[in-house]
Amino acid sequence: MDKNPFIGTWKLISFEGHPENGEIFFPLGQKPTGTLMYDDRCHMSVIILSGERPPMSTPHKWLVPQEEKAAAFDSFDAYFGAYAIDEKEMSITHHLQGALSPNWADTQQKRFYTFSGDENQLELRTPPLAYTEQQFVGILKWERL
Repeated sequence: MDKNPFIGTWKLISFEGHPENGEIFFPLGQKPTGTLMYDDRCHMSVIILSGERPPMSTPHKWLVPQEEKAAAFDSFDAYFGAYAIDEKEMSITHHLQGALSPNWADTQQKRFYTFSGDENQLELRTPPLAYTEQQFVGILKWERL
């Protein structure tokens, strides 16, 4: 890879869950939004959220009822860290330093990638992830800004 095609800012286009039974679902709804950033020093960050988040009952997050906090948590994800590209495997591994979910901090999250549209579209696929009683593959499609 002469030039790193990941470098830049990406806009989330779609996020689909593909479970073993084949019934596609949308973990963050039909119209998620988000931003993924990679820099030339191998730092990255991502924020993704449902496009259908209702407003909370108060602007002060510390005063929001627990059920509203849970809904906000379930409709949002974010993490940051470093990244490493494996061209042979066509994967990128995110080495997380911090994350919304505390259990993801200090973990490695591998994604398999494909580029299209003169490297202006990026598809990232997760390995199988646990979701209720079954596993699914997450497919996130991004467009370069």
